[in-house]
Amino acid sequence: MKKKQMMLLAFSLVLFTGCHAQSSQEDEVKNVSKVLQQSQVTRKKTRKSSTPSSEIKESGSSSETKQVVNSSETSQTLWNSEKAQQLQQFMSSWGATMGQEYHEYKEGHSINHYLFEVPDQILSGDYPFVVNNEREDFSWSEDGESGSGYKAVAVYSDLEPGSHELEKHTYLFTIYNGEPKVLIATLHGQHEAYYAAFVETENQELKNGFAQIVNGTNSLSNQPEKAVDTGIVAGYSKQQVQAARVWFTKFDRENGSAIDPDAYYSITHLEAGSAIAPIPNSVNFSKPAISILATPTAAGGVTYTDNGDGTVTIYDIPLHFQDERYMDASYSRDFTQAILDKAQTISLGNFSEEQLMTFLTRLK
Repeated sequence: MKKKQMMLLAFSLVLFTGCHAQSSQEDEVKNVSKVLQQSQVTRKKTRKSSTPSSEIKESGSSSETKQVVNSSETSQTLWNSEKAQQLQQFMSSWGATMGQEYHEYKEGHSINHYLFEVPDQILSGDYPFVVNNEREDFSWSEDGESGSGYKAVAVYSDLEPGSHELEKHTYLFTIYNGEPKVLIATLHGQHEAYYAAFVETENQELKNGFAQIVNGTNSLSNQPEKAVDTGIVAGYSKQQVQAARVWFTKFDRENGSAIDPDAYYSITHLEAGSAIAPIPNSVNFSKPAISILATPTAAGGVTYTDNGDGTVTIYDIPLHFQDERYMDASYSRDFTQAILDKAQTISLGNFSEEQLMTFLTRLK
């Protein structure tokens, strides 16, 4: 009888031990799953991950299944690597039509926009982020969805690293409340800044291009304006040809000789909201403007806005600002307001392509 009881007790112990081991294994699986879930949340919240996602394995799922899930998530997010490549191609094409060359930057690889690094010194809080004179939240987002406030997905600038050439552009491509927003830095070489100030770009072509990429409707028919493809000016953009006409219209009337054989010319596109002059408290342009400057500056310069009807409005802006009075905020504002008030609207003249080429071939 005792022998039977001992055998029954031993069997019970074995059964209990097996159940306990199985329960422990189940608890361990649950704990591992919980840790994995927490690590996924942490990775989403952290801008930089020290562990490549390929090194994290999930229990109970094959690599094939995981790849399918990732592919599905990528196609459904507002931003992904495919859209980033489309934006890169768009900016290359759009920049060419504007006579500008843009380079891409991102978190960890910033461009020094005169005084602050975009985007890193905005992300760090060194420079408060301000949009349309309002303090806003700013974050970097790989998918256009994670993060808060203005979620930046790309940065493009035509500033060369280490250069402080005036009137260059830095664009932030962001998602704000689920909507694509293209912002441009309003600092254009001034000598002090307390915050990173941006406004939404007025360039409709740029806004539309980004929105089409984000919304998945980008197509060849929506690419930036192509260069002129006829005559001896073929290959130059319509904006460049227009700039040549503006130059000759202004300086042929005044001097009779528009082109300095020793000079080169550059075209700069100024966004709405840009300062009329690079001095403190300057009045701003209410719509996009274009500036043509000769090198050396003694060969002249002109700033104008295109009215879209064969006329342009020209602003009489000095080429140099060496007078100490320009540092006085009141004087500066009155002076630039007078420039705005006295602007002249003129009709563009007709010039031969041969004459326009004397300007176009000296663009830099």
